[in-house]
Amino acid sequence: MKHLLSQRRPVLVPVFLAIGMLAGATQSQGATYKISISAERPRIATVEASLVPDNDIVFMNDEGDQGLTHGWSTFVHGLEVLDASGESIGTSYEPLSRWRLERIPAEPVTVRYKVLLQHDRFPLNFGDNGAAYARDEAVMWAGRALFVAGQEARDIEVVFELPEGWAVTTPWAVTDDRAHRFLVSDTNELLNSAFMAGTHVEQVVRKGDLELRLALAGSEVTAAKDLFAAELAKYLDYYESTLGPAPRQQMLVIAADSSYWGGEVMGRAISLSVAGEISGPNPMLAHLFAHEIAHLWGLDMNFSENTEEELYWFYEGMLAEYLSYLANVRLGDIPEEMFLAQVADNYSKYKAAWQPGLSMSTAGHEKAEHYDLIYSGGMMTAAALDLAVRAETNNQQGLEDLIRTLYLNYPKTGGSRSKASTEVLDSGDISTIASSLSGDEAGTALSSWVDGSQEIPLSDLLAKAGLRLVEETTDGETVFEIRRIDGPSEQQSAVYQTLVAPVSR
Repeated sequence: MKHLLSQRRPVLVPVFLAIGMLAGATQSQGATYKISISAERPRIATVEASLVPDNDIVFMNDEGDQGLTHGWSTFVHGLEVLDASGESIGTSYEPLSRWRLERIPAEPVTVRYKVLLQHDRFPLNFGDNGAAYARDEAVMWAGRALFVAGQEARDIEVVFELPEGWAVTTPWAVTDDRAHRFLVSDTNELLNSAFMAGTHVEQVVRKGDLELRLALAGSEVTAAKDLFAAELAKYLDYYESTLGPAPRQQMLVIAADSSYWGGEVMGRAISLSVAGEISGPNPMLAHLFAHEIAHLWGLDMNFSENTEEELYWFYEGMLAEYLSYLANVRLGDIPEEMFLAQVADNYSKYKAAWQPGLSMSTAGHEKAEHYDLIYSGGMMTAAALDLAVRAETNNQQGLEDLIRTLYLNYPKTGGSRSKASTEVLDSGDISTIASSLSGDEAGTALSSWVDGSQEIPLSDLLAKAGLRLVEETTDGETVFEIRRIDGPSEQQSAVYQTLVAPVSR
């Protein structure tokens, strides 16, 4: 059975990883980039950068390279490197998206190149909302698809040369709005970012120390700008009430008319693709917002960089996917039946992907190959743990308490949650905190599901909420449904009601 929210799963590829080439590199102070775009040929970005090579390498971030044979460098043309005296330095290309210099200069180099915006004309694996695209009124660029970098730098200046009347919306600090001049904290943020430039619509939504900068393109999306702002504010309020105060930072939310629904997080930028007319709140839009906004709380947890690939099940399935469906049903954007249908649909995907001996943590190293085990398995882990904790604590605790504890005790930036944590968080800490909520059993079970390969006993846990799992086979395909049982006990009804109870606003 197909449900509205499963017609096309949002593509959500957050970049939490530090770039491998930057790990352990000596930081250099400053780097500059000038990006020139003309009204006549908006699909060509001309870039000139001053940077220090990483030994004899300059490179692009090929995180999420979409299966392109040459990664993001597929669209780079005419790259040249000049030393401080203006003399050319020869380069040789190495896959993926690296250029090796024939000699190592003693001073910063100038790197010049053009990037053709053809990403939306190629059959990318996950859609162009995480790469680059052009609309009549604007162009969107992901940092990884545009910038060539070198040694890790801090306090990077980015300047845009744009046609008269154009604006550029970024998540970066504005140093001169009229000159389109920005300051980026470091190379990692530059490469894991995005911006929109053109005559698009700009809007700002604020929540405490959080500022969401909206960049909207396309007739349907811009017509719905007030709805977008209201929905974003609604979900910010909800997550702040359940997970803790909003992170202290500036975020960019890009949205444009598209042929599909999807979203992607790139550092402090969220890129959304919206299909069809938006006459009012609808389940697809509500889930897209709820999922991406939930990521903001994960982005500001101080996780260990060494284990982040092993925690994709947490970032995507537990934090963003499950919590967003809970938010959707509690705020009335989807009915209870649709919430249960989504849990069942993801259980079907998890069952098909599960295999003995393969843990979700291990699968994170090959995310594309084990997509359903990570995303749907993470969501099933969340649902199972939520039900177990609620039943064991008489509905006094739930999954939000686990996420809230992680967020408040391991802040990355501090801000409204006091100073940043000096301790990093790994999967063992998640299990330990789960145990603290309802006893050792919860943490042990969580560890066996994600670090081991024990199959999640969803049917047994659903029974705690007066729910039953129904298996059906049609044309050789096994799917599951979740139904309420007749005559549930008072305790079962209480668990179910606290799970889906509407939130007053």
